[in-house]
Amino acid sequence: KEYLFIPQNWKFLAYLIYVVVIPYLVGLLFLFFTIAGASFENFKLLDTSAFLIVWAIGYEIVAIVLLVWIMKLYLQYDTDE
Repeated sequence: KEYLFIPQNWKFLAYLIYVVVIPYLVGLLFLFFTIAGASFENFKLLDTSAFLIVWAIGYEIVAIVLLVWIMKLYLQYDTDE
C-alpha cells in the first residue's frame, strides 16, 4: 500500500518536498502562531534566516504527528482481517 504520492518522473522533487519543504513550512507556522502570537509584525522581528533551526522545529512537530498517527493505527488494528 502506498502512503505517499510520488510521480515516477518527479521522484527527486517529491522527496525534496517531503523531507525539506514540509518540515520547514511547519516550523514557520509554529513560529508564527506560537512565538509571534499570530502577529505578522512580531513574526518579521524573528530571525527566520536560520534555516536549520526552523527546519528542526518543523521536523520534530512532523515526527510527533506521524508517531501519534502510527500509534492510532496500531491501536485500531484488527487481527481478523
